[in-house]
Parts: sequence; C-alpha cells; structure tokens
Amino acid sequence: GFTLYVDQMIKARRQSDTSAFVYLAKGHDATKAAELRTEGYRTLAQISDGEDPAALGCTHQLIGGVLTVL
Repeated sequence: GFTLYVDQMIKARRQSDTSAFVYLAKGHDATKAAELRTEGYRTLAQISDGEDPAALGCTHQLIGGVLTVL
C-alpha cells in the first residue's frame, strides 16, 4: 500500500503551474475565452457579484473581449 498526502500534492501543483489564470467576468467574449484556453491559459468563470479575481488566484481578467493583467 501507499499513502497520498493530498495537501502536499496540491502544494506541488501550485508551485509547478506557471500558466496564466484568467478570470472570466460575466458577459465575457466566449470566443476569446476559448481562444485563450487553446493558447494554454486556465480560466475561471464568475459565479456571483463581488468576487475578487486576485483573491481567487487569477493573474488576468477578461472583461468583454479585453484581457488585462491583474
């Protein structure tokens, strides 16, 4: 048998992941979001008002069709 320490796996994943993380604001351009994903960006869609993209770990945000760095 073996033991998996999930917290260590998550920590290692965070340290090794260098791809940009894009927050998709409500009303974002879905075509642009799909394009970003094919370029290697990870995305997170807005669920509710008042969310803080930076606090969620995002490095960029897509508002409409405009990508900005946080």
